[in-house]
Amino acid sequence: MRCTIAEALRGMRRLHDVDAGRLRGQTVYLSGYSADQPAPAAPQPWAKHLAALIAAGRAGTVTADTPRYFVYSDNTVVAWLTVHARVLAPPDMPLTANQVKHQRQAVQVLSDLDRGTLRDLADDRDRREDRPDNADAEYDAGEGMLRVAPAQDPTRTAWIPIDPDPQTTRARMRRALRLTADQDMIVITAWGFGQHCGLAHRLDVDLLCAIHTVATGHGVDATTVGNWIAHEDGLAGHVEAATLPTLFHTAYVGRYPDRDTYARACLDERGVTKAITDLGIPAYFDHAAHQRDVFRYEAIAIDPGEYHRRDRGIQVFHRPARQVAAHQ
Repeated sequence: MRCTIAEALRGMRRLHDVDAGRLRGQTVYLSGYSADQPAPAAPQPWAKHLAALIAAGRAGTVTADTPRYFVYSDNTVVAWLTVHARVLAPPDMPLTANQVKHQRQAVQVLSDLDRGTLRDLADDRDRREDRPDNADAEYDAGEGMLRVAPAQDPTRTAWIPIDPDPQTTRARMRRALRLTADQDMIVITAWGFGQHCGLAHRLDVDLLCAIHTVATGHGVDATTVGNWIAHEDGLAGHVEAATLPTLFHTAYVGRYPDRDTYARACLDERGVTKAITDLGIPAYFDHAAHQRDVFRYEAIAIDPGEYHRRDRGIQVFHRPARQVAAHQ
């Protein structure tokens, strides 16, 4: 299906097959190339080089240089990504002005892949290099575990436990990855940190440590904190590590079995339950409508994670003051 250039570039960040007419992106399936289907067209000597890499890959020799994704401009390969997430775009290729523009755009998006895409490439690499446990841990690493990688080699990953202190966490990352202090690192996966970490393009170590600290200090799991950060009526994904503790302390109410229990607790606290009882009209009070209003205008209910608990209930937070004021 045809798409726009902007849509194609977004798809390339996830290594999707995309077609914007003169600009295309295509996943490399080594089994799809044969003598009857030669390697993609590219200027020499790169066409010969790519053909050799694909032939070796089909024969079982997958190296760091094996291509994983091709970007075409006017049916010519102008850039490609390797299985190790290295971007190659030879600057001395004989290209037209339009192809140079497409090459530059491709390099920009392929150098900033989605974390989910990096995770998949890292999983493939771990399994090729006989480290299947590293990949399998994606499904059961345990709360507070981080999968980290060098920024310049993002498919070479290791797992570490987070620490409340960002500097200690970074030191663990460097030791696990065998890096020096001047080499940049990224977090590929943060296990048990809720929807914030599922939605964020890049994860900030300082914020992850703050989430961990806040969760521990309030006796909740990090999933609760991450879900509240991501919730559109919570922080909508916008928060700094330094301000998170105060914001959470101000907003957090507590755990309740369900919405009705919290709504009735609000009535008790405000003396409404006693008033309607004294008036003899509790049977006429619309508790369902009151509950809807409470969670529409005053509070939000957050999924706490803890999926192993049958009685996990809900975590309740006050809505931001600006939302409450807007409905008064």
